[in-house]
Amino acid sequence: MLPWKSHNTTSHKKYVRIFFAIFAFALLCSFFWIQPTHAQTVSTTLGVDVVDSSLLLASTDIRIIAVRIINVLLGFLGVITLGLILYAGFLIMTSGGAEDKIAQGRKIMINAVIGLVIIMSAWAITKFILNSLLAATTGMPPQDAPITLSNFGGSGGLGRVIQDHYPFRDDRDVARNTSIVITFVTPVKPSSFVENTNNTCLNNDGLVGQCDDVDNPGFDIPYYGDCVQNTDGYVSDMATACDQLVTSSIAIFPLDDVSLSSSGYELMTSTTADLAFVSASAMLKYESVPGSNIADSVYTIVLRPHNFLGNGENPQWYGVYVDDAIIKKGTNESIFAGQFSPYYYWNFQTGTELDIDPPRVVSVFPQNAETVAKNVVTKITFSEAVDPIVASGILKENGNYFHALVNMNSITTLGTWRLSNGYRTMEFISATPCGQNSCGDVMYCLPVTCENSSDKNCTNLTHILLRTAEPTNLNPDIPFESWFDSGIYDLAFNGLDTNNSKELTKPIVSNNMIITISEENIPDNYYFNFNAQNRIDRESPYAKKIIPAVDTEDIVEKDKTEIFFSKSMRISTINDIELYEYPVHVCSTAALSTSTPNVCSDADRLDDLWYVTYGREEEDTQSTAYFKHRDFGPYDLDLYYFPQISHTVQDSFQNCVYPGRGPESATIPLNKADAMLGDNCSVVYDEDGNVTSSDGCINVLLQADKDSGCSFATNAVGSSNGLLQASSSTCRTYLESISNSDY
Repeated sequence: MLPWKSHNTTSHKKYVRIFFAIFAFALLCSFFWIQPTHAQTVSTTLGVDVVDSSLLLASTDIRIIAVRIINVLLGFLGVITLGLILYAGFLIMTSGGAEDKIAQGRKIMINAVIGLVIIMSAWAITKFILNSLLAATTGMPPQDAPITLSNFGGSGGLGRVIQDHYPFRDDRDVARNTSIVITFVTPVKPSSFVENTNNTCLNNDGLVGQCDDVDNPGFDIPYYGDCVQNTDGYVSDMATACDQLVTSSIAIFPLDDVSLSSSGYELMTSTTADLAFVSASAMLKYESVPGSNIADSVYTIVLRPHNFLGNGENPQWYGVYVDDAIIKKGTNESIFAGQFSPYYYWNFQTGTELDIDPPRVVSVFPQNAETVAKNVVTKITFSEAVDPIVASGILKENGNYFHALVNMNSITTLGTWRLSNGYRTMEFISATPCGQNSCGDVMYCLPVTCENSSDKNCTNLTHILLRTAEPTNLNPDIPFESWFDSGIYDLAFNGLDTNNSKELTKPIVSNNMIITISEENIPDNYYFNFNAQNRIDRESPYAKKIIPAVDTEDIVEKDKTEIFFSKSMRISTINDIELYEYPVHVCSTAALSTSTPNVCSDADRLDDLWYVTYGREEEDTQSTAYFKHRDFGPYDLDLYYFPQISHTVQDSFQNCVYPGRGPESATIPLNKADAMLGDNCSVVYDEDGNVTSSDGCINVLLQADKDSGCSFATNAVGSSNGLLQASSSTCRTYLESISNSDY
């Protein structure tokens, strides 16, 4: 008896383990079967048309209905299979050693697993067939097969002419009620792309009023990019209250499968093109140029389409074409003057849903109740892009920006809020000068007051408040929809949801620049504080690690490029990191198969490398810069790439990256896996910001012609140490000469 009983118990435990493994697997699969659903919503404000108000199953595309029915049926079968597995496990666990019950449970479990495999196979086959059907009948590819354009023409303006835009290149599933944002590298002339349809003008005092108003004369300077409020103080119809986009300067248009394969220039210059341009209201953000406190320069335009983009049934691709008719401020010169391509073009795809989800604050610097040096730059990062019109502005006496406040000692702290990082990060810098950084730039500090001005331990409490937007309350299905310019909201006009309540708490509407306790306690306002200490942080940041490591080979098109800094960085300055490609404008596809591959027309050459630099915060209060970029070495071209960190890049205490310390590389990485780990650089500072020691870093000298780190691998140049103490321009010229000998 004992040998038999021992064998039976072991078999019983084995089946129990099998049961739990299959149960866990089936439970995991059920998450893939259960598809999320979203209600179609209606908007009746902000100048957009009422759409989808009767989007019922009967009016939906029959292919979409088929997909939904099949998903439901397969999900139901999956639930049945899971139930059979549970029943089989129950029989085995309660068998008490009875061989017939164990055999019965085992048989049911095996059959259930076979059924599970059949269901999963059926689901995969059905998905493949339906995706192929959608592609064949709509001209659009399957949703998990992104479109890759083979023509990079006109894209090099990103990073050189255009600093950033939203939606980004080739973005998919973009909300239909989104706004479109473009930020230029240099200030632009508003009249070159905006029409003053609401007839507003400025007077000599900078006030806005109606042009040629006989009862209020003096308003004779046309003002572009604003909206006129109605008698209730709201902007209810942006199509009539706001200035409008000149579509010959910035064109937004739907695309089909044919136009997707064409470049923007080909589309816009074709005599047969029949493009339906999207009409949109145009709001401009007037900012100050560096060194000025006068907001008279336009870098950013926010475009609000009059109607929702796309439709509620199928995704829709759009193209955006930025023409050379846009002029630089104070000149008659196009923003594309001197560029290889005289335009910029990108695509994005809308989904079928509206954005009704509010933005949330995901991180702040300094953290709540933290004590930091008074030359700090305050940072607030959101879960999604927010509207630059409401999330950036100048806090000044008798000013008109009230959405983001900074108070100290019950007094408004004057300064500037700027939005960057894909329109997700707000940064505040004080307007009170307090010295210079190592690059000679003016440093600004929070106005800390102490009885003893030399007491470095003295602190003042700094209060930060973001005012959420005022809800329209016009549609219960869109609870966070907000009035224009009434507070902080995202690019679909959803106000903040700080307490995650799913309902926008009506704020106290105020143009007061002093933060009150009642406002701090409003659930959807965002409030935090920190202690500003009467000292200045002078520890210069440096690049701790760069991925890929210096002189890495075999980098593929999509490989990531990241720079890890030693400190929290001022994100708005990370845009000054440049990424060079060498050689430039080489022949691409049309010339690769010829006997003279470097001889071709301009139309067959690569445009300048497009790129944009973003930043993210690490858990140890350090920042990482990363690039979104055009494919490295497209068409299998052997090209070289040089990241260059400008001295204008600063940390969150306005210390510049000077001198240019970074990781040293003495040899070529043994393999790509090692290269993608990067080399490490470590620097130790004293209390005054002086370097006491460094390890694994490039040696630099504090001389104008030798103050930049320039690193390359010994094996590549035959150098004794793989380092060159030189200026940035000398370094780049030298690296290009090395690359040219190998090209």
